[in-house]
Amino acid sequence: MADISKKFEKTIFQDQFPPEVVQPLAQLIMLDANHGDSNIIDMCVEDLRNGRYVGKSWRRFLIDVGPDVNAVNRNVIRVIVAYKFPIGPGGDQPLGDDVEPKIQMVQFTHTDEDHSGGACALLKALAWEPALQRHFVNTQLAYHRLPQQNPEWSLNLEITASNQRRKYPYTIVCASERWADFGADLKDGDYNVSLSYNFTVNNLRVAESPSPRLLITKWDIDTPNELTVKCVVSLSRRKNVGRTNQPVEFNMRKAHLEMFTVTRTYDITDGVRAGQRTLALSNKRKVISKKKKDEDKKKPRYDPVTRQLVPPGEKKRADQPYHRIEEELAKIRRDHASRIPPLLDAKVSSPVQGHVERMELATVNIVGPTKRIHEEFIGDCVRVEYDQGSVKAIPDVQDAHSKDGVLHNMASIVTLFRRWTNVFGAVVAGSTPLLSMIYTGDAHDRECQIRDTIPHHGSLCSTSVEFYNRVNARVYLICAKQNTHGLPTLPILKAIVSHTAKFGNPGAHLFFSNPDSLWNLPSSSAPSDGAPSNVNLLLSEEFKPGAKCRGTVGGTYNYTCYIMKHRLSQWRWDKTSEEKNAGIILLGNDKNGKLVITASEKWWDIWDEKRINQANPADVDRLASYRKLR
Repeated sequence: MADISKKFEKTIFQDQFPPEVVQPLAQLIMLDANHGDSNIIDMCVEDLRNGRYVGKSWRRFLIDVGPDVNAVNRNVIRVIVAYKFPIGPGGDQPLGDDVEPKIQMVQFTHTDEDHSGGACALLKALAWEPALQRHFVNTQLAYHRLPQQNPEWSLNLEITASNQRRKYPYTIVCASERWADFGADLKDGDYNVSLSYNFTVNNLRVAESPSPRLLITKWDIDTPNELTVKCVVSLSRRKNVGRTNQPVEFNMRKAHLEMFTVTRTYDITDGVRAGQRTLALSNKRKVISKKKKDEDKKKPRYDPVTRQLVPPGEKKRADQPYHRIEEELAKIRRDHASRIPPLLDAKVSSPVQGHVERMELATVNIVGPTKRIHEEFIGDCVRVEYDQGSVKAIPDVQDAHSKDGVLHNMASIVTLFRRWTNVFGAVVAGSTPLLSMIYTGDAHDRECQIRDTIPHHGSLCSTSVEFYNRVNARVYLICAKQNTHGLPTLPILKAIVSHTAKFGNPGAHLFFSNPDSLWNLPSSSAPSDGAPSNVNLLLSEEFKPGAKCRGTVGGTYNYTCYIMKHRLSQWRWDKTSEEKNAGIILLGNDKNGKLVITASEKWWDIWDEKRINQANPADVDRLASYRKLR
């Protein structure tokens, strides 16, 4: 991706609020990220004065970056560099720092590849690309930061004389090197991860303890001439089993077993006093032939987690996305240590429910995950680092075998953006926000204790249809690619539009990130034809805009669908992949306080009642024309 951002600098994309808007609220930039998610939220945190911007009026947030696909990665960089804050309704440009938008926060909501797969590509580009670096000034990163884990730790047994000389002459301590950071992190968080120490003395006495200390009794050294102590350190987690909380020991990965085991042999000699015996580390060493030692150095080991051969000396760790993010962050901080101000905030945020970021007339509230879900997820990430298993779904979740029942989906960071009214230069406590927007990642309503959210990609298995009866939003952003996972599902789409038939409902606006949302889906059973897409079926059948709702007297479905257009690229340096687009949505209030939603045909293919029900539609306006393979 060399010099990509420089090419994107040549073109600026900027929309303008319509003249009827007197109070700009937000700009939403929705990216085509294949089957994944990536969105930019620009919050206007100051009201206009005399119809013009004042000072620093905008804040930018990037939520997810989509999968690690070249076209998607390029699109994320293109939008960051080329998409500017909007022009005011009077034609005035943003002022000061707002001329070059700076990202205040980047969120990687959870570990799914379709949300944070491109995180490392973005950070690598940030490390060396000046055009991209101008948009990162002390930017805060938010994701589930894992405890500091070093799988290359080593054990040692240290022997000291005990105060209880008659009964326990010596104490042996199992000391772990390079484990201090991990231990400190475990104390800071309630992750239910614990270390236990299993000592064996001369293959006769076995002692298991949460403490790394073993008391050597006088009977242990009474008769033999040497003492052999073996210590195996095991990790376990406490899990709820029924009504009890029981420890579950890790099934240790083979690559780590030897690191968690240490054996020492001590010579026992008679002391000066009669009956007193002393211990000293034996000079005996295990003899390994030089030939075999050299062979062991050259022989790679098989890592059962990454399913790769790991050369000796390399870290033997699970291939977790957040580890790769941490490694890229370390490179940026090392290579740009002298940069003032820094590109990224020194502290990584691991937000949980209750965290609040306050700005002038806006707030950013983290409403999920709950502390319990967060700690459960971190604990399982620690386990998968050393266990041969993988992150499992939490029990008692309906349809736990589905993708939506997996713990890392439920641990998604859920963010609520709010814009407040300005009364004499202050936000009035308890007042109703002018605008509320929520971004949910892949969270859902069954276990996350989140209300009034839109579950991920329009999936039916993450929530019930009845859930949407409580949701009455004006704007829905649907990031999905139906021929990948069959999302969004038709029952969910119908549930979303059902409330628009109620009297007095102002209508809904549904935005789809996939430009091919209307085309038929290829299938193995009908490779030349394929089934119609769910969006096409929604607009064609009884739930289409303007159709009368059954059971509602006089009520008609009042909504508009916006399908993102394909992008005509000016640069075709990569002939092997398509170019991705990104569409802009402007939200503002008119003088009566009514929300004005502006979506230009430059970005969106708009399907409303007028277009669908016209008498003599052109072929491009016929939904039936799209019922074929792309």
